Amino acid sequence: MNEWMLRLISLILGVISGPLREELIAFALAFREKAKKTSNPWDDYVADIICWA
Repeated sequence: MNEWMLRLISLILGVISGPLREELIAFALAFREKAKKTSNPWDDYVADIICWA
């Protein structure tokens, strides 16, 4: 099940326009920085997964 989700995400990222892709990347990086400031380690895991995708 996870494999099809990753495949779907990669397909979506491949077809969106450049400016939207850049905005999505900026969001993911900012989200990861905010997650590092919380005491919940799961925030870090989720943020890393989002950035990895």
